[in-house]
Amino acid sequence: DPDGNLLAGFPFTAPAARGDLVGRVAIGDIEGGGGTELVLALEGGVIALDLAGNVVETVFTGTSVSAAVSMSDVDGDGDLEIVIPLGDGTVELRHHDGINYGPGWPVDIGTGQPIPRQPIIADSDVDDVREIHILDSARAIVVELDGTLVTGWPQSADELFTETDALVQNVGQPGLQMLAGGDHGSTYAWSGPTGERLPGYPYDPCSENSVTLATGNVDEDGAGEIVVLSDTRLRILDTQVPLGASARTWPMSGYDAARSSCAGCAPPIVSVDASPTLGMATVMSAPRPNPSATGSAVRLQLDAAGRARVEIFDAAGRRVRTVRDGMLEAGMHEVRWDG
Repeated sequence: DPDGNLLAGFPFTAPAARGDLVGRVAIGDIEGGGGTELVLALEGGVIALDLAGNVVETVFTGTSVSAAVSMSDVDGDGDLEIVIPLGDGTVELRHHDGINYGPGWPVDIGTGQPIPRQPIIADSDVDDVREIHILDSARAIVVELDGTLVTGWPQSADELFTETDALVQNVGQPGLQMLAGGDHGSTYAWSGPTGERLPGYPYDPCSENSVTLATGNVDEDGAGEIVVLSDTRLRILDTQVPLGASARTWPMSGYDAARSSCAGCAPPIVSVDASPTLGMATVMSAPRPNPSATGSAVRLQLDAAGRARVEIFDAAGRRVRTVRDGMLEAGMHEVRWDG
């Protein structure tokens, strides 16, 4: 809790049959009900806990899980889907209740070897549909939600990727770019829309990469930089290209405080009425898709019926439009804006 006291039900000990944790814990409202669950990737499966330490969902059992899971509401139904990397070289996409996402899944990437890194969920080709980005031992792979390969992928590299996660981020090129640091020190960058290597890559600092790359406008010149930490030094690579509108706010491994590994999936904006007598909470999701030329939608979760007003403001704080102002029943609602 905020005072540093251990919550009731913790520490949690996974059943022996599930084995040990194989990656960091992800956090999210997987059921879309306004709660918070901890999603654990264990050697023998994936489970979700509530904040009392109770198992509320068994998402997956079977083939050994090989790395942390990723989470995103990829189909827009209000609950989270979960991407699971496995030890036999396949990737599962499951609904929060463990049901297979659909035809085309699981995806076999064809190596028969464990997938060593957490997958990334991102719309790297900017078509308003998210893709699954996978880094195996020597390739970068991008898969559509129907389980087929995105045109231009996979892309091979000249060395192994076993020590660091990939990064999907805007560094000033069209769409998003997939970045990865190789075990022998090279930095790779591929175009999300085409799969082609960016000019000047791979960059070779001749020293092993120690941690996952990070990106941002480090020198505040408006252009994107890539931060590379090796065993012996810290390097900053200047792309000399202005950052695009799709630049993200958590441009590093895990992407958000919940470690969901969903690039560009803003965490929910939560407003809680402090009145002890009302006990009413509202959860509003970030707009999706965003950016978009055809309109966006936000979801509201109301604990009780009441008046709801949704307004759009520009960067100068001026109200652009009121898109909803009226009474709503308790539950989940979607409000759309045509842009």
